[in-house]
Amino acid sequence: MLKCKQKIHITLYEGSRTFFKVMIMLYNKPPFNITEQLDNLKSKSLIISDSDKAEHYLSTVSYARLSIYFSPFYEIGSTNFKDGTTFEHIINLYSFDRALRITTLEALEQIEIAVRSVISNHMSITYNDAFWYTNVTLFSNQQNHKEFLKFCQRNAGRNVFFAYDKKSNKEIVKSSDKNKNTELYTFYDKYENKLPPSWLLAEALPMGSWSKLYANLKESKDKRQIAKVFGFLLNDFESWLRLITLYRNCIAHHRRFWNEDFSSFSPKNEKRYLTDCGSVEKIYKNYLVIFRLLQSVTDKSDWKEKLRNTLEQCPFDIHTHMNFPVDWDKLEFWTKLD
Repeated sequence: MLKCKQKIHITLYEGSRTFFKVMIMLYNKPPFNITEQLDNLKSKSLIISDSDKAEHYLSTVSYARLSIYFSPFYEIGSTNFKDGTTFEHIINLYSFDRALRITTLEALEQIEIAVRSVISNHMSITYNDAFWYTNVTLFSNQQNHKEFLKFCQRNAGRNVFFAYDKKSNKEIVKSSDKNKNTELYTFYDKYENKLPPSWLLAEALPMGSWSKLYANLKESKDKRQIAKVFGFLLNDFESWLRLITLYRNCIAHHRRFWNEDFSSFSPKNEKRYLTDCGSVEKIYKNYLVIFRLLQSVTDKSDWKEKLRNTLEQCPFDIHTHMNFPVDWDKLEFWTKLD
């Protein structure tokens, strides 16, 4: 698709001497229409038997998004497709990844709700304060806390639903935002607070905010009690929340997930929590982490069966490409919620 490259050489000087040279390459590719995109795929040896169907996907999904799924079908060391690769192979992998994200999100939802609820309940009751999260003395990093409160104001504050009208000298409803969160609107319609109580805030902020809030708690005893609810040690739980947040963000932004490797964000002390589950490797570990946390929020779940059914749709061997061991679902680790 590259028509031309524009290279710029920049020479920096210090006095009368040449300091160093930098080459900058600017993006200068013209856009391809759908027909040109099809021709480009065919030139890479991709078999397209139904051009209308292919054009539909390229129009509604986009070439850029589908290209994320090309690499498993490429010849080694090339951007040409392996012999026999069809457009349907690409779509099957794309559809499998979408189904897997939906299945995974179901488990992450349960975990996220539990995390928000446990943190909110513990801190509210311990400090007898529905607005404990506004108390800067409860947090280690004051700047991070300040940024957190700004985020709360932007996403759950009174100003989201009401605005001051200078002409009438009254507060008026922002009609376009009234239905963003009916519970919050109802609260602000009745009370004059600028921010909501903790348990309403829990319904308005994403997992990442609660993960950072937990990490910034000042008292170890609070962190320890919260982590204990989930069966984790104080020094371990924070990293597990961070990893769950990465999963959640990846899925929420519709990124490729089926073979995403998060190894650089390994949770602390994983050998303590991931036992009787086979070899803990790369992609497989993602699902072990999720299921371990799921075990801490429910005593029975059919998520394993849903995951197994979804994995059956994978166009590749899950043992080779996703590191799942043979008969993974029969291992003791995976039978705990049956």
